[in-house]
Amino acid sequence: MALADRLFRKVTERQEEEAKKLEETRAAELQAEVSRKEKLEKSRLVNLRRSIESIDSKVSHMRDLFTELTQAHERAGTSVAGAKKEGKALKTATTELERVFQDETFRLILADEGINSFDDLLNAEDYSKESEVKAVKESRQSRTTKRQTAQESITARHEVKERVREALRLETRDPGRLTYKDIIATLKGFIETLEQERKKLFDQTPEGQETIRAEIFDRVKQQYGQRWSYNGLAFIKQRLDRQPIIVEADLEDAHEHGEEEVKAVIKEYYEQVIDRDLQEEAERNGLLSLKEAVRTIENLSVDWNNIRKTLAGVQRARIQTIDQLVKLLGSDKKSELFQRIKRYGNWNHDDPERLAEAFVDTFAKENAMMFGLGDGSQIPEMIIEKEILNQERLLQHVHDGDSKKVFSRTDVDLFRSSPFDTKLENPERIGIILTEQEEFYKKFQRILSTSEELLEKMKQDTTDIFEEVHVRSRHDLGIDGRGVISLMVSFDGKTYLALRESRFESVKVHLEREQKKLEQKRTQLKAQLNDKVEADWDEEQLQTFRFRNNNDSLVREAESRMDFKETAEQLSSKLDMAMVPMTEFFFQEVVLNQYGRIEFSMVPEKDFEDLDRKIESLSAEIKRKKKVIEALKEEILENNGFFQKGRRRKIEAEKQTLEDDLVSLEEGFKTLREENERKRDLDRVLKNIRTILKQVAISGLKVSMPRTKVPLHEFIDTVKKQLIIELTPAQSSVLEQYQALVKKRDETKEVYKRKWLSSFRPL
Repeated sequence: MALADRLFRKVTERQEEEAKKLEETRAAELQAEVSRKEKLEKSRLVNLRRSIESIDSKVSHMRDLFTELTQAHERAGTSVAGAKKEGKALKTATTELERVFQDETFRLILADEGINSFDDLLNAEDYSKESEVKAVKESRQSRTTKRQTAQESITARHEVKERVREALRLETRDPGRLTYKDIIATLKGFIETLEQERKKLFDQTPEGQETIRAEIFDRVKQQYGQRWSYNGLAFIKQRLDRQPIIVEADLEDAHEHGEEEVKAVIKEYYEQVIDRDLQEEAERNGLLSLKEAVRTIENLSVDWNNIRKTLAGVQRARIQTIDQLVKLLGSDKKSELFQRIKRYGNWNHDDPERLAEAFVDTFAKENAMMFGLGDGSQIPEMIIEKEILNQERLLQHVHDGDSKKVFSRTDVDLFRSSPFDTKLENPERIGIILTEQEEFYKKFQRILSTSEELLEKMKQDTTDIFEEVHVRSRHDLGIDGRGVISLMVSFDGKTYLALRESRFESVKVHLEREQKKLEQKRTQLKAQLNDKVEADWDEEQLQTFRFRNNNDSLVREAESRMDFKETAEQLSSKLDMAMVPMTEFFFQEVVLNQYGRIEFSMVPEKDFEDLDRKIESLSAEIKRKKKVIEALKEEILENNGFFQKGRRRKIEAEKQTLEDDLVSLEEGFKTLREENERKRDLDRVLKNIRTILKQVAISGLKVSMPRTKVPLHEFIDTVKKQLIIELTPAQSSVLEQYQALVKKRDETKEVYKRKWLSSFRPL
């Protein structure tokens, strides 16, 4: 058995080692896969950012070209307009001057002076100062300058256009014609394309995803912020139970950014609303203040323990200060420093340690008054040590369930806004005092560096020592009760009473139970929100699809045709069943009568009336003849021995004739009756078909019946062909999509109703 146990242990160890190696291998593979994906993602982002930088560079270059071209075009336009304006001014001035030559008298006078042309007049010295001449000369000069400027501007614009066109040509965006409008339109289109491409790339980066999320979040917040603000949990529950929270704008965002991304943002926003209202409810119910109170009380023990450690450090600093002064005093009791310190406090003893302790504590006691810790009879450390013990005792009362010794006030007003102080002191105030006291000892140690320095300060005035070891007052430290640091631990009225009237452990249990309920509400509302978003999304998707792009009319038409199709298929099947027993009549001709009822052409309905009249007439004739024959028989019997021979033969002949007519009438009657029964049978054969055709007419199906004589099977085939109803491709496509959306909507809606609305679920 020992050997078996040993071997079993070895097998177990080997299996554990193999399992460990396998786990390490899997972990390494998983880490390698994670690293590979991270590397791919990093590479993807690097490539994306490079592409974005390249696009930004192109956009910047194209925008510069766009600006340069528009400015060149504006300059050229301004220059050309200026040249044209100057040309008009020159023409006006020239016209005014040319009027001189139109006057014959003026022209002769000018000719006598050797001025025979317009240019001679402009160049004549005697008339150079005339306003008309000066205007023409100035306009000519200005026009020449402006035309030159306009030409230069046009040339410059042409050069810019060529550069822009070349840049576009390199991007396979040749505008074709070299007109300003064509180039500008192509350039704008190219810049817009680049910006759209950049946006697509940017949206794939983490920054882009965050931007998209923020945009959707802001839109959702703007859309629902007012309706979901400060209404409480009951309103939220009502919204989740009865009102939709998804709108068409959400679907538009999803079309651009993705369905899951938009849903996530919507859920995030509403979860924040739920968290906010739960927080407000907890605040209204006093849970937050009670939670803070419990945390404060539980932390007080730790805080006071830390204060005790800080106090120990301050006490060590005090001892170090005293020891440093003892070293300065030395053993020479007649030294000037020793005597000055002895006289300073009128101390009669000669023990250096006692003198040093008394001297240092004299200044420390002054600090106690500065800190507001007493009348200066004790150093702050002693007072604080007692306070620590007292606070620890009070905390123990709280934990032991004797809270009324700490929360002793009975005049608590629940409606008072200001808090109520307890007997628990704020350890933060003591911590500030100890920090300042420790700094005091450090300052004191600095002036105890040499006996000469200390002696010099004591010769002048002890106020110098006070100046150097001075501590800040409680007002300056902000612990006088008027600053942000309160003297005592305080709570609002509701929390104060809860802590006073209940054991601390019971308060903690109550708080934990209420917090658990709050978290259950949070979990329930967020779970319902998640399902609500899915259900409302499908509902809004369905409604948006139906009432967009004329889909509603297509859906209604398709549904109507589907109803007709179902009815038509049922009626067509009934026609098939009705034709089964009518095989022998397939080729019998049928026709619609004047009432629109189908009948065999060989057995029209009017024949039934003729047959009935004939049968009735024949039956009456047979009855009459039978009566005559009977009368003749009776006459023969009554007058058998009294008839003359001729009279008897005549009566018997008449009787025989009547009997022969009767036989003939009975045979005809039989024939008519058989024909009537056969025709009635044929009419009954069509009864089911008539009923079905009547149902066709009532159902609203547009079926046209043959109006001519046709065989029965051809008549039925014609009707059945018209009962084959199919949807158009557009109707079929839209109806298929619509039915898929309806099915999806119904499934999610049913799940939501069953999960959240099937029974009362209190918050």
